[in-house]
Amino acid sequence: MTTYIKYIDYNSNSNIESYFYGSDFIIIEFKDNPKKYNEDRYYKYTYFSAGHSHINEMIRLAKQNDGLNSYISKHKPKYQIKSPNSIN
Repeated sequence: MTTYIKYIDYNSNSNIESYFYGSDFIIIEFKDNPKKYNEDRYYKYTYFSAGHSHINEMIRLAKQNDGLNSYISKHKPKYQIKSPNSIN
């Protein structure tokens, strides 16, 4: 089972709940949207789908607990897979 790291977001304005990363990927769990049932909350971004520079920056921002949601909104990196359930 994958253990996700809580995304703290010191500004409390992020849509990101948690994340998990490896050497060439990051999985992001977005917060629930109460208006949407069974929406995709987990997105996996990889070197192959998004590119090395996006993944490296996303991992850096995740560890920093700030700026990740804004980065994704601005750059719109391509994800490999999305799911309403946790991704391994």
